[in-house]
Amino acid sequence: MDSNQKNVNEFANKLAEKTPIYEKILVVTAFVGLALKMSGIEFGAMIIIVSLLSLAMLSMIMAYTSPIKDATPFDSFMFKSQSMGSSVALVGILFLLLNWNGYSNMLTVGILTLIIPIVYNLYKNKNTSLVLKPIIIISIAIVLYFTPKETLHSLHIISNNLMVK
Repeated sequence: MDSNQKNVNEFANKLAEKTPIYEKILVVTAFVGLALKMSGIEFGAMIIIVSLLSLAMLSMIMAYTSPIKDATPFDSFMFKSQSMGSSVALVGILFLLLNWNGYSNMLTVGILTLIIPIVYNLYKNKNTSLVLKPIIIISIAIVLYFTPKETLHSLHIISNNLMVK
């Protein structure tokens, strides 16, 4: 293992201790930003951008840790794909909320990437704590993906001037 990889692993392991706290803060911040955006305050969009991108980055960094002690290489691969899939799905949710192009592809890839590790973890490890966060992300992504644009617009979740047809 080279020194860069070792440094990333050390940083990720230190960050892993406080990750649940950071995630809770960022999720609350994202919902506050969404509430502000729905109230007509456009600054809410900036709060959404910062919080969801921070969550996505945190999820990507967590791919360098392993919550399972004595994990097999395949277990580690599944956890890495789950973390990276969460990151892609979160960015897709961000793109959808801000009505930017590319949200459809990102949500599709993120959801499909998350489904396989969830099924594997439920079958092999019987550990529901590993799959709770990805299930929540998938649920939000699917609801937003299949909600008609007109409904999202009427709820002020997406802006009229940013609406993509």
